[in-house]
Amino acid sequence: MRTAVWRQCFQGAGERLKFMRFAGVGAVGTLVHGGLLILFVESLGWSPPPANTIAFLCANLVGFVSHSRFTFRVQPARSRYLRFLLVSVFGAFLSYAISLLGLFLHWNFLIAFLLQIILMPIMTFRLLRRFVFPT
Repeated sequence: MRTAVWRQCFQGAGERLKFMRFAGVGAVGTLVHGGLLILFVESLGWSPPPANTIAFLCANLVGFVSHSRFTFRVQPARSRYLRFLLVSVFGAFLSYAISLLGLFLHWNFLIAFLLQIILMPIMTFRLLRRFVFPT
C-alpha cells in the first residue's frame, strides 16, 4: 500500500530523485531558519516575532535559489519567487490549520505534528512542481 501511494505521488525515478533533493534542500532551509533565529534573538537581542520573520524570509530565499538550481534545475526568476513565496505562506497557514484541527479534535499535539510531517512535504513538493517549477 505505502509503495503504491509513493509511486502514485512520484511517478518515475526522476520525480523521486527530485523529491529527495527537495527534502535535502528543505533540511538546509530549516537549519538556516533556526540558525538565524537563534543568532538574532540570542546574540543580537531581537524580539522573537520579528527575528522569526526575517529568519523565515532569509531561509525562504535560500530555499528558492537552492530549489531552482539544485532540485528543479531552472534559473531563478522574480516571477517564480513570488509564486514560491505564496506556496510557502500557504504551507505555513495549512500547517497552522492542522494544529488547530488537532486542538479541535482533542488530539495530542504530537499527532497533529506527525500529520504535518507526513502531509506538508508532499503537498509542498506537488504545489511547487505544478505552480512554481512546471516542466
